[in-house]
Amino acid sequence: MIRPTLPAPTNAKPLHFAMLATALCVLTFAHVAERGYHWFMRAAPLFQSTPRNALVSVTMGPDHFKIPAGYFKSATHRITAQGEANRYQQISLLMTWPNLRMPGEDNTPSRLGTPLPLIQVDLEHDPHRETLRTQLDPVYKRLARGGARPTTAGLNMLMLSSRAAQNRDIIVYDPEARDGFIARCVKKRSGAKAVCHRTVTPGGGRLIRYQFDQTLLPSWRELDEAIKAKVRGFRT
Repeated sequence: MIRPTLPAPTNAKPLHFAMLATALCVLTFAHVAERGYHWFMRAAPLFQSTPRNALVSVTMGPDHFKIPAGYFKSATHRITAQGEANRYQQISLLMTWPNLRMPGEDNTPSRLGTPLPLIQVDLEHDPHRETLRTQLDPVYKRLARGGARPTTAGLNMLMLSSRAAQNRDIIVYDPEARDGFIARCVKKRSGAKAVCHRTVTPGGGRLIRYQFDQTLLPSWRELDEAIKAKVRGFRT
């Protein structure tokens, strides 16, 4: 029978152990403090108030913009950079139709006291993005149910969803121009508003994508030209 024995002493000194434990506590506290400061500095801009008309400098690819802060959808994009422009891959702006002003800037009702329609405009730099127009003949015309048929303001319509489907998905396009207007309008459920999505490619990898209520389709020419002119006005 083997008799149990106590382990040999480690000869560790209590002072050394206390110093080691203290050092670990200090390092842990320093790490937590550094992480806390890091996240505080990232979140601090969200609590700052930027004047609506203050110009925010934005760089996207080779393009430079100066945009009033009140147009930005995201609060983080409203913070002006110190010393150099903020560089983004994509930014989202909100503006009202028909004057394309900042939300809340124009309180004039559109009709019968209803608020002015909001348009979301996304600016993006992506030289490889395909547009709806490039996929019109090889994809959408083949998927359409019943072929193209005329709709509002000289546009043609392609129905992509079945008549019994809860979601309504259509393509509307200008049949007269090879690279003309085209948009995809989706109504996700019964009673919801149909939202149209349009992408403009001015060149140089720059994309202007905007969303608007389908009720604005009769004014598609004015809408398209106004948004392109608005974005040109932001460029520097």
